[in-house]
Amino acid sequence: MFAQENLDETSDFIWENHRRQDASVVFVFSGQGSQWPTMGRELLAESVFQAACQECDREFRRYFNWSVLEEIQKPEAESRLGETAYAQPAIFTIQVALAALWRSWGIIPKAVVGYSLGEVAAAYVADILSLADAVQIVFHRSQLMQEAIVRGKTAPQEELIFVLQGIKPQEPSIPIFSTVTGSAYKIGDFDASYWSMNIKEPVLFAQAIGAITNEGYDIFVEIAPHPVLSQSIIQCVPEKKAIALPSLRSNRSDRKVMLKSLGQLYTLGLPVNWFQLYPTPGRYIRPPSYPWQEQRYWFEETHPLPTVQEIVPQQQQNSELQQLQLISKSDRLNFLIAHIQTEVAKILGLSSGQLPDTKIGFFAMGMDSLMVVQLRDQLKTSFGHSLSATVTFNYPNIEALAGYLAKEIFSVSEEADNFLILNNNNLDVTATMLENFSEAEMEALLLQKLQSI
Repeated sequence: MFAQENLDETSDFIWENHRRQDASVVFVFSGQGSQWPTMGRELLAESVFQAACQECDREFRRYFNWSVLEEIQKPEAESRLGETAYAQPAIFTIQVALAALWRSWGIIPKAVVGYSLGEVAAAYVADILSLADAVQIVFHRSQLMQEAIVRGKTAPQEELIFVLQGIKPQEPSIPIFSTVTGSAYKIGDFDASYWSMNIKEPVLFAQAIGAITNEGYDIFVEIAPHPVLSQSIIQCVPEKKAIALPSLRSNRSDRKVMLKSLGQLYTLGLPVNWFQLYPTPGRYIRPPSYPWQEQRYWFEETHPLPTVQEIVPQQQQNSELQQLQLISKSDRLNFLIAHIQTEVAKILGLSSGQLPDTKIGFFAMGMDSLMVVQLRDQLKTSFGHSLSATVTFNYPNIEALAGYLAKEIFSVSEEADNFLILNNNNLDVTATMLENFSEAEMEALLLQKLQSI
């Protein structure tokens, strides 16, 4: 039923994200092929849309013994919208109602254009045709085309000119561009002869869109049950810099599709009649007071924590060093590893009996730069030995650090060298460690590296 069945929401082209000061929109009325069962049914809840449909339905009742309004609400199993005689009146009715709803929301077209059948609704919206004349054109046009399909012949053009002799086209109230001539309205357009050419002549849609863009228009809203022309519009615009938005989409929520396009038009600078959308005025209300929790969060001056040297007698401070001196040289390295393991476990808050892997880096096991500095300070206190600010970065796991301490505190066997995992300068660190360094730590490491060169 659709000219482009696979057209989806990617055709809603938005290529800018700021509001314009001079934003204006063009209504594009599609031809036959955009219809689908129950199209626009959800919008009948909108009073403006419903009133326009009812008005069209009354006019068509002068010619038909069936209701256009009832036909567009029928489910697919009962729908006759696949037949030209039913499709064209239904599409025209939906287009007139959509244009009325857009206008009620504040989206007023600065120009209009129609494709084939869509030219009738475009001429009505531009005030060239009265509703009675427009309905007459659609009725005769649809009947002649239906008969031509049944007979397998082209529609008799002379007959259409004859039955439309009574229509009285007026001067347009807004610019309208013809897809019969491919240019802007000229005096004499849209009379009985014009509607004959509308059926038999090629549709000059690209030329008409080109004439529109030459006037500076580049925002288009497709007035149709489904956007079958949006891609063509974009292709017709130089560098494809145009915005084409749908009014409806097949088998989608009618209101959601329109409101999405309305929102996009608003962001582009089009004014919106918010009162029509939200007729009941809102009121400001005072929010409930937040209950006080009655808790204080003031910063209070605190005394610095006492150092280990202040609270632990000197003879107890170096108990680990004394133990280290008492054991054999062959066991000292293992003692250091076990001691560092215990200290790391305490800093990490590990449960009793849970010891960290001696080969995993300090940062990999979850320590941060403050924690490794804390470990260094604890080792200084335990062994009474001065340690550089970067020792835990230069020897970044338990075994490497134990091996370093063994060589520094005692001259232990060459076994300690196997635990030194860094290069000759012992200053290389991994990228992961560097990410956790503070500025002060980075400066200290860089200074030591320069001094070693």
